[in-house]
Amino acid sequence: MSNPVKLSAYSIKLLRIVQGMSQKELAERAGIDPKYLSRIERGARPLTPYNALKLRGAIDLSDRQILQLLAAHKRILH
Repeated sequence: MSNPVKLSAYSIKLLRIVQGMSQKELAERAGIDPKYLSRIERGARPLTPYNALKLRGAIDLSDRQILQLLAAHKRILH
């Protein structure tokens, strides 16, 4: 998986699954529309800093993990 957006999207999905959450549950916890979260996880929508912070609280991501996810998305978008 060489596409950084796909890799970071996969990371979000993997973290969610490891913590035993459904997509709907994570979306509710983070205050993100479930369809939008689905698009983020598929790499179809970028992960914005605002939504990254929402996800941080919902799946207990470290500051480092958030920065890594955002950096991966930014590399592919620029």
